Amino acid sequence: MVDRIRIWEVVHAVGLACVLVACGEEASSNEEPEDTANTANPSKMMAAERAAGAGTGGDDASATAEGDQAAGDSTDDSGQSGSPNGADNDGDRAGPAASGEDNGAGAGEDSGAGADEPGASDDPDAMDDGVDDGEEPVNAFGDGSNPDAVNPYPDYRSENYARDDMWMCKPGLAHNYCIEDIVEATEALPDGSFRPFMDDLGTDHPIDCLFWYPTVNRTEDPTSLDFSDPKPMLSSIRSQAARFSRVCNVYAPFYRQVSLNNGGDRQLGFMDVVDSFKHYVANWSEGRNFVVYGHSQGTGHATRLIQQEIDDNPDLRNRLVSTLLIGGGLTADTFDNIPLCTAPDQTGCAVGFQAYGPEMSLSGIRAGLACTNPAALGGGKAVLKGAFFQSRDANYSPDLGPDFTAFWGLFRDFFTGECVEAPSGGQVLLIDYVDDPNDMRDRFLNLDREIGFGLHVFDYQFPLDDLVELVRSQRDAKLSEMP
Repeated sequence: MVDRIRIWEVVHAVGLACVLVACGEEASSNEEPEDTANTANPSKMMAAERAAGAGTGGDDASATAEGDQAAGDSTDDSGQSGSPNGADNDGDRAGPAASGEDNGAGAGEDSGAGADEPGASDDPDAMDDGVDDGEEPVNAFGDGSNPDAVNPYPDYRSENYARDDMWMCKPGLAHNYCIEDIVEATEALPDGSFRPFMDDLGTDHPIDCLFWYPTVNRTEDPTSLDFSDPKPMLSSIRSQAARFSRVCNVYAPFYRQVSLNNGGDRQLGFMDVVDSFKHYVANWSEGRNFVVYGHSQGTGHATRLIQQEIDDNPDLRNRLVSTLLIGGGLTADTFDNIPLCTAPDQTGCAVGFQAYGPEMSLSGIRAGLACTNPAALGGGKAVLKGAFFQSRDANYSPDLGPDFTAFWGLFRDFFTGECVEAPSGGQVLLIDYVDDPNDMRDRFLNLDREIGFGLHVFDYQFPLDDLVELVRSQRDAKLSEMP
């Protein structure tokens, strides 16, 4: 079962590897192919990526990996430097501007979308797009109940992100993809039996979580804001973002990006990320505390967003519960005022890692790459609470079998995670199976098969319960500090 990867997946993986590109600046991340079938020509993917320009990048768990091998620089912003399989860089790890990068977040050094940029408007009445978004009056702020919160964007309203059809997840949507088709799972037990699992997801939590997905295989014009077909993004939304609806209100906007097979402009994507964030803060946040999270290209954009809008803003930084910058190039020096997380009740800190299998080469890992193990922030090896995998029709993992009657399979206490040091001194999260001869569960996933680089496409899925429960702990600690 372990080797039942489809031929088209191999083709997709090759293209994904080529997509890994550096995205200038200090932000960083990787990208991966999404769980949607892709038969694009890998050479076309490479060409599109190399034409994309530079910037900060990152991507997500079911997107594509970004290359950071641009312009003769084999060091990527994700902490990879020339991985042997050719997918060695993930989008936002490189220096100032890796020209050949492909799916990362953000390009160049421009700032994000301001009131004079596409999508933003100073005039609350300027937007009349015929879409009934059902939102509250412009700039409704408080009561979230954070009496000390200040609105840093008091006159901000986005022409695009005021519309419901620009969001996959947010409270009040007619179709909230972070709540739909994700609640039920089949849990595999150590004795070989199975039982149903029902998640508890909602949109009435005291904090919010904002998510930016990884690189996906979107075939539309990369400059288009037509997201009427959400399918390319849904795999990452459901495998990475949705289960955080246990502990926070998830907001997940669409954004333009450098896609797997169609090129794109990183700066357009970053402008979208900033535009959506500013609109959320000014009009919907009501002063609530929030989490920023992403994967791969999404992590690259989120990293740059934090650097530009949050790190030096005392009010927004005070409202930041934490940030999960997974599959990117997080280091201890990425931010000036936001440290790495070292304890479950620490707030205003950052979590980041890249997942690798036990036999994978770490020779391409960049010096300084951070690993914060969500299951053991203080260090050491830990059993991971719960991993979720698609039970069928997945691109990078085999079907789990007929006993998995739900679309998702849950595996508690089946994998371990430990931050280990690469030859460069950088660190990665080493994933392995629990060493228990009495565990009857099928070891369905080959942990030594690289897709892009390492286990990038599954970065979120192995420690998903640990990440969600970490945010719960941080949320509770943050709320206890409030007046």
